[in-house]
Amino acid sequence: MIQSTLQSESRLGFITVVETPEIGFSGGLLIVNTLGRPIEFHCTAALKVNRAQKILYGRTYQSFLFCDQIAASLIENTHSQPKAYVTDCVDLMPLTEAVDAPVLLLPSDSAPFTQRTDLGHFQLNNRRLWFDSFRREQAEPLRSLCKTLSDTLPIDEPLDRIREAISEAQAVAR
Repeated sequence: MIQSTLQSESRLGFITVVETPEIGFSGGLLIVNTLGRPIEFHCTAALKVNRAQKILYGRTYQSFLFCDQIAASLIENTHSQPKAYVTDCVDLMPLTEAVDAPVLLLPSDSAPFTQRTDLGHFQLNNRRLWFDSFRREQAEPLRSLCKTLSDTLPIDEPLDRIREAISEAQAVAR
């Protein structure tokens, strides 16, 4: 009982957006405990690019789509409050301004990422996690929480689970 209570207090939310060319963008949110066990999962239906919005939002369109449309829907429907959100999508970083928990960016090894001066970072194993530099005092507690999870599984593994679950949901829907 004590163990499960401790684990429930230390949750991490993993959030990503997947593009499927034929159907559009889908998002997924997986909240796990420090053992990597799922607490909650949500995914969105695919959203097609809206040409008029794309014109009006310009370069900020993808961030608008990812944060205001997809992530907002996912987060509104959660019952669990994670200590932090981990994403592999740089366009989800503005979530920091909309949620109470910090947002950590874990760029994929295959995607190029330009270091940004407005982000702080910490090292976890061979990976670098980036966060809003205004939250520097939270770096060590966040690193410690991520380290606890990474002792059980690779820190990016829940993001892979989300992508697989979205793919499965899309296959069932067809």
